Amino acid sequence: MVGYLYILCALISTNTFITSTSAMDEAAEFDSFKNRICLLNPPFRGDVEFGYRWRNEMDSDEVLELAFVNMAYGLSTDAIAFRHEELGWRKDVIDILTLITKATCTEDIVAEQFLNSAKSLFLHYIRKYDDYKRNTTLVETEEILKIKTDEWTEIMESLKMCATQVEPIAFDTDCDMAVSFVGTNGIVYPIIEEMEQFDLMTSSSQIDWVIETAWWMFSTTYARCYSYFYPNEDIILLFFQKFREDFLDSFATRWMSVGANGVHFPLIFGPYDSTTSAMNTRKCAAAAFSYEGLGDRQLVRPVSVTHDGVQIRNFKIITADS
Repeated sequence: MVGYLYILCALISTNTFITSTSAMDEAAEFDSFKNRICLLNPPFRGDVEFGYRWRNEMDSDEVLELAFVNMAYGLSTDAIAFRHEELGWRKDVIDILTLITKATCTEDIVAEQFLNSAKSLFLHYIRKYDDYKRNTTLVETEEILKIKTDEWTEIMESLKMCATQVEPIAFDTDCDMAVSFVGTNGIVYPIIEEMEQFDLMTSSSQIDWVIETAWWMFSTTYARCYSYFYPNEDIILLFFQKFREDFLDSFATRWMSVGANGVHFPLIFGPYDSTTSAMNTRKCAAAAFSYEGLGDRQLVRPVSVTHDGVQIRNFKIITADS
């Protein structure tokens, strides 16, 4: 086991992340990154009992695990990413959210390799949580799983139709950060990110980038595909409800409090500017709502927050500029 993983790590090519063969500094950065991950990863330290265990707070071993999984399985290329057949419709849903987000936010705004990695790492989270559930009383019955499958089949019909029609949104940037977009009428509009109680009570270093990105991909898709759910408006409401229940509720605690090791998500995603892509993913979602004429309907993260010492559902912060 250890020997196989070490050979796999050693054979990982710089080409996994490097796009310019003449960029020697990038190649050196990647080699440094690879060596750090390969030599420190728990399996290489002789921890034969190490496995992909679910925990709400990310420790240093999981940082290395996720970085290794991302690198060794080429998640950023989406070419040899995890193919967990048992994830069924859940993988189909995350795939189409990623596809629609890529179609909306071009490579110069959100790096495709960032979205590929976020998608596959989120599926990795789901797989780990499934393994955790098998050892608890949280296992779902076959009847419940069939109901969920039928519900998502109906939702996916609208999403698939939407995915074939989505056109990119044209963005303007300042220092690589998206600041405005061109509307359907040709007018340039500023991107307005609505502040939430979540933002006020959660440090950015405590946010789990993987879950956060999955949410903004959902939010982007919700906006871009809103009209495709008509005339059955109940389905768009079901889309939100089911995504919250089936994909987010299990990860709510970790989402907003991943722990001190949250500062290492740039290491997990690899040696490129993942921070800019992470920030622009949210900006892209905000722009998508305005672009589709839904500026006043931006969604808030569906988690519980603390306000005046009371636990309540997350909510938008009304400011003087709102």
